[in-house]
Amino acid sequence: MPARRVMCEEELAFNVQIGRRIGELRKRRGLSQSKLADLVGIGQPQLFGYEVGAVRCPVFRLRLIASAVGVPVQALIPDNHNLL
Repeated sequence: MPARRVMCEEELAFNVQIGRRIGELRKRRGLSQSKLADLVGIGQPQLFGYEVGAVRCPVFRLRLIASAVGVPVQALIPDNHNLL
């Protein structure tokens, strides 16, 4: 089993910001973590990991999450990062 890579502080902060946005948008849509996880084809624990920033969310999944909560994927990216 490969060793897990430890995130640097900047990467962790970035993931936490994305996770907060996912959680905020999910709640605005009235979705539970379980429901959103089902909509994007993952388990609730995985979604929880994204929302707290402990797990890096792949870009393809960000697109699915954005679609499920009805926003463009750019809405999930923190304003101080120009990745897209």
